[in-house]
Amino acid sequence: ADQRLAVMKTWVALAWADGVIADHEAEAIKKLVAEIGFNDEDKATVLSWLTEKVELEPESIADLNASVKEGIYRAAARLATVDLKVDESEREFLAHLRTALSLDEEVAQKIEGDIPLMNSPS
Repeated sequence: ADQRLAVMKTWVALAWADGVIADHEAEAIKKLVAEIGFNDEDKATVLSWLTEKVELEPESIADLNASVKEGIYRAAARLATVDLKVDESEREFLAHLRTALSLDEEVAQKIEGDIPLMNSPS
């Protein structure tokens, strides 16, 4: 569960990147929480992050395997587009996330290439 919490915290931190959690971002995260099937305690922890800003913790995701890291980045990039625009703070967050995940630039671009809104100018 620790790994899943670290991943969720990363996604919530992205939602906070622009300084506010929009309703649709909160909904997307609540949906993820339900799908992942956390126990009540972990669920409460994740939901508390929606009311109090959390930051990216690079050390908590540094040791994940490559496919998990790519999955985290893909989900984060999708979450960044959930409000139909990707603003500068979200792009900066994704850049930090790429670094934290030690994600190859080519891999990151391929992932972003699969997400239509990532490529359109904000």
